[in-house]
Amino acid sequence: MLTPVENLVPKLIYRKATEKDLIWINERYETVNFKPSSLDAGDEEIWISESMGRPVGVGRLVDMGSGTVEMGGMYVLDRFRGHGIARKLVDLLMDSARARFETIYCIPVNHLVDFYKGFGFELYSGKVEHLAPKLQEKYHFCETKLKVKQLLWLKVLRQSD
Repeated sequence: MLTPVENLVPKLIYRKATEKDLIWINERYETVNFKPSSLDAGDEEIWISESMGRPVGVGRLVDMGSGTVEMGGMYVLDRFRGHGIARKLVDLLMDSARARFETIYCIPVNHLVDFYKGFGFELYSGKVEHLAPKLQEKYHFCETKLKVKQLLWLKVLRQSD
């Protein structure tokens, strides 16, 4: 029997994901056609939200090179949505990104555009061809695999030295 969500939400914890979390993460990502995650290359930082020791949400940063990072892979189990879990994951990811990167990109599905605007993201008005190759690849993946018109958003976190 499931415990009502209102009893679970106050017990949420947030932590960096470990190798043992990747099975759960990638099973969720497969259901929504996201690229799988890996901690092997060292270019991903993944945060997970748990309730009563069980994962309920996830988000990630992927280093795209040239001082840029892509924030994505946001996923919260349906029964936990609407309780600020994604918002907290984005806050944690952005805090981490600010310390190490100049620019953060996000490629949101259409219904989440306003959510990310609330964090200060703006429409990227440049050409995709001018982006780091790894980010171009991710953008094209999202366009084709997710079958949704993707918007590319950009936020400058800090100025170059």
